[in-house]
Amino acid sequence: MGVVLAIGASGCRAASIPRPAGPTAGDLQPLEPGYSWVYVAPGARQIRRVVGSEHVGRLLCTVMEWETGEAVERVWLRAESDGLKMYRISVGDRRFDLDDPVVVIRYPSRVGDRWDYEERHGAVTLSVSALNQGEETVDVPAGRFSAARIHTIKTVGGETVLDQTSWYARGVGLVRMAVTYFEAGRQATSTLELESLTRP
Repeated sequence: MGVVLAIGASGCRAASIPRPAGPTAGDLQPLEPGYSWVYVAPGARQIRRVVGSEHVGRLLCTVMEWETGEAVERVWLRAESDGLKMYRISVGDRRFDLDDPVVVIRYPSRVGDRWDYEERHGAVTLSVSALNQGEETVDVPAGRFSAARIHTIKTVGGETVLDQTSWYARGVGLVRMAVTYFEAGRQATSTLELESLTRP
């Protein structure tokens, strides 16, 4: 369930693979090779890094790796004229191509912008509503940032399964995320905060 809800080719190296075209300057989520982020969560640390580029079908995407302990996930992202989109997810040896790309952030992203779409994972279809709630100051272990607050709700059959708020700082990327999952009448909340950033 976590693969479906969370926003989680071997051997790709940035030095030998061309970078995808698309907007990068001033992005809320940098995609240049060499970027890496260290996050802290209750009882865990996560390292995210840009590891290269790979085609999904005909589209050249940036491959970002998320490492949490021994668990490794990869996401295939592409910055397009209308938004930052996710085309593929892998967890361990399982790979999921998204029938329609996930719109992580819409471009250009302005206060009050809302985007709705369906996220399909095989037989499961989630209705997604995202809203740019504006800029606010966020304090995390890596420091203080002015960040865009993106609120996302995912539902299945009218029932909320995920309530997520993500804060993105320009030129930095994700600095904080708070997620509440709902399943079988129970809910669980987790947070992720930026501890350090390495730029190329």
